Amino acid sequence: MIAGGDLATPMVGSLVLGLYAAALGGVGIAIGGIFGASYAGPAVAVIAVVTWFVDVLGPALGLPDALHQLALTSHYGFTMLGQWDPVGIVASLVLAFGGLVLGAWGFRRRDLKG
Repeated sequence: MIAGGDLATPMVGSLVLGLYAAALGGVGIAIGGIFGASYAGPAVAVIAVVTWFVDVLGPALGLPDALHQLALTSHYGFTMLGQWDPVGIVASLVLAFGGLVLGAWGFRRRDLKG
């Protein structure tokens, strides 16, 4: 049971974590637009796995904090408890919208006409 019966906090926390998916989507669109669509999926998968390892295993292995800070997920706070870090939210929005812009620019400059 959630303390105080506040069911909105986990729902909003889930939406904030959805920003991580939007950020990775933006990165994928940027990579697909600039380098080609065949590179987007594998690149995003590698980024997601590497940042997960850095976020989860970095502190356990005693890696430098600067390396841990490279993981986007380390900047979200405790979203399910209602404690959000604005840096992670802004960074996710920048990656999502910046990726859209870069991807559109990349697709536009490539000759995609048959």
